[in-house]
Order: sequence, then structure tokens, then C-alpha cells
Amino acid sequence: MKVPRLFLCAALATTCLTSSQAGGQTGHIGPSNSAIAGGIAGITAGMAGIAVAVGVVHSHHVLSGCVVNGSNGPELKTSDAKTWSLEGNSANIKPGDRVKVHGARSGHKKTASGAEVFTVDKVVKDYGVCETPPSKAAGGD
Repeated sequence: MKVPRLFLCAALATTCLTSSQAGGQTGHIGPSNSAIAGGIAGITAGMAGIAVAVGVVHSHHVLSGCVVNGSNGPELKTSDAKTWSLEGNSANIKPGDRVKVHGARSGHKKTASGAEVFTVDKVVKDYGVCETPPSKAAGGD
């Protein structure tokens, strides 16, 4: 497991600051324990904020769902019932497949059918054929 440099630097700084206070001197040299705790809390909060931001940014560039034929080419139907018109590197995407794609949402651009546009950079994963939900007629309510 790799340990980020920022964690190592924070640990080293904390060790140096606390060891300077353990020198057995009667006078107080260096920051207080509360200042050290505050610094550690600040560093931890900053790293958590960065991790959340990276996760949110990454999730806005990945979509997954089933590919169907749309009026303007392939479209992706996601689990939240949204339909995305696929542009860009979508040549290897076949209707009927469940895929995860990486790319960029095209802002507020929509097709004539109302589907939002997603520009595909690459297919992250092809899960194979989409599972079709059972029809209501087969349920026999």
C-alpha cells in the first residue's frame, strides 16, 4: 500500500514537534499540544476535502447503463432513467450492451428527442448483454 507524501510529511512534522517538548527542559519551547492537535486536525480536514473533490470530479466523467438505438445514433439509458446521446469515440459501442464509459457531459446540449449529450473518450468496461426487465404481462397481476 502506498502512503501519500502528505501523510508522511504530517507524521514527521508531528514527531519533530512533540519530541522537541520531551527534552526535559523546564521552559516551554515550541508549539503547545493544542496547537499541534489543531494542525493535525487541519491537515486531516484538508486531505479529506481533496479526496471528496477528486471523487466527485471523477464521477462526473463516468456513466454506465444499457445502450439502445436512438434517433441520432447510440444512446445510453442509465439506472436513474436518464437517457444520454453518445458522441465521440462510440464506434465500439453496440446496442443491447451494458457498458461503463468515460468522457464529458456536454453541458446543457440536448438532442431533438430530449436526451442529454455525453462525449465518450473511451469504453471503461463492457459488461455484455443488458438484462431485460420482466414484462408486466408476464407478472399476471
